[in-house]
Amino acid sequence: MKKSDKEPDYLAIASETSFEAGITDEATALHVLERLRWPCGTVCPFCAHPRCYSFDVAGCRLGRHTCAECRRQFTVFTQSGLHRCKWPASDILIFTWFIYREEWSVAQTAEWFNYNYTSAWRLKRRIDLNRSCPLIRRLLRMHEVWPNSEDARFDATVRMESQIAAEGVNGEKGSAEKQ
Repeated sequence: MKKSDKEPDYLAIASETSFEAGITDEATALHVLERLRWPCGTVCPFCAHPRCYSFDVAGCRLGRHTCAECRRQFTVFTQSGLHRCKWPASDILIFTWFIYREEWSVAQTAEWFNYNYTSAWRLKRRIDLNRSCPLIRRLLRMHEVWPNSEDARFDATVRMESQIAAEGVNGEKGSAEKQ
């Protein structure tokens, strides 16, 4: 069995992260996706070399790595079904939660993120077409075993209602506080 074929500990990842505790942070979302794709540590998707370095340079995108063997740069999305996806990692995590765990429609989810319907539909189609990809398969599996789905649904509903109340009727931020 290759190092990258080992199944991750879904419950450990789920207990470390929660949507209520700030999964909207991009670094946290990338950490979750990296743990799902590489449960035993980062492995180069090009040459399968286990020695890779984080490419942390000011002004560069988060989550970029460099292989010590072939010197190629890659991210958690390289050679996966989400390669060249423009959505932030945090939005991808929450999108898959709402679509596949909470069974929201694409229209509801697009409205929640304030994205175009077509963009949300394309992301869902990309995920559906690439379910055999280890990253996507493990991401969907993590949502199946995520604890307290009722609590998460309630928290998401409360968060959406508070966001709507904060924006007010005219869509202005903070108009509820002025009243």
